[in-house]
Amino acid sequence: MLDIGQFLLEQAQTHPQVQFVYDLASGRVVFVNAAYEWVLHGRRDQVNEELPALLNRLHPDDRDYLAECWHRWRQGELHEEVVFRLLLPGERVQWLELTPSFLPRSADAGWVGGQLRDVSVAQQYKAHADRFNARKNLLLEILSVDLSDMLVLSQNLHQNAEDEVNSFIRVRLLQSLERIEARGQEGVRRIQEFVSEELQTSAAVSLHLQRVDLGEKIRLLLQDYPKAADLAAHTLKVQCPSYPVYAKIDVNKFLQILTNLLSNALKFTPDGGELLIQLMVVGSQWVQVTVSDNGIGIPENLLPRVFERFTPARRPGLRGETTLGVGLSLCKMLAELHGGSISVRSREGNGTTCLVMLPLVP
Repeated sequence: MLDIGQFLLEQAQTHPQVQFVYDLASGRVVFVNAAYEWVLHGRRDQVNEELPALLNRLHPDDRDYLAECWHRWRQGELHEEVVFRLLLPGERVQWLELTPSFLPRSADAGWVGGQLRDVSVAQQYKAHADRFNARKNLLLEILSVDLSDMLVLSQNLHQNAEDEVNSFIRVRLLQSLERIEARGQEGVRRIQEFVSEELQTSAAVSLHLQRVDLGEKIRLLLQDYPKAADLAAHTLKVQCPSYPVYAKIDVNKFLQILTNLLSNALKFTPDGGELLIQLMVVGSQWVQVTVSDNGIGIPENLLPRVFERFTPARRPGLRGETTLGVGLSLCKMLAELHGGSISVRSREGNGTTCLVMLPLVP
């Protein structure tokens, strides 16, 4: 007859990820498998002696978060996977993912354990993917603005040709300008539809939440933005605290919110205008991200309806950009999926400020 206990023990012994059990009453590791030696580079028979040094290698920014997780874990209330960092020589970090388990023995004792695996490579790949997606969305939005600028110039040239060029040249010139306008309008339409469709598709996908430093993600998104912003003659400023500010977010969807708000600010701010992104901690439970501009603002009668899907508050941008009226409604949906909220403050002729509130984590 199969001995299930012996089978599971053998499986744990040979598992490629770290498997361990910690006795809360004695404060000692009572089981750890061989993977401890190649994942955490320690000696299996000295795990309890090495434990204090291992805990000292926890990344300083993760310690308060892990202390909260430890409290919930030993109460049997920690059920989600926990991702954290260990410091390595040379200012490198190792990303680890814990799958926790808990077995109570009495009211104040029991065992905690689980599986620990190295996810450093996966974290690196995801960071690159998030950065690529964010840059792609931002550049597409900027490209649509730039194409709209070209359309305005083309339309002005078209009008001048009608007024000033003699009839022999005018016909062929106007035909050429009409083709330029038609192709430019088609290009803008396709880009806008692509960005809108991608945002709507993304909103329907479940969240992949991670504890991340929001300031770091904002800076990574915007490091190439000044070059593109100069083409549209705008000034972009970013204000973040000097210390890390953590929230549990789906990075790609958070950056989609930010990209959409930046796109709106760019559409409705004249050349020479200013855009400002601010990150701040509000109280002890919230982090606030604001995107503000000194553009044309929103009429007071339209403000209550800006978050409606296909809102009647939609307007063409200052450079003729088309607006489908779904961007802010999807931003609201994504913010609320994160347990947060979004609001808008605006006065016609005095710019607009969008505020995104997200739960703060240690």
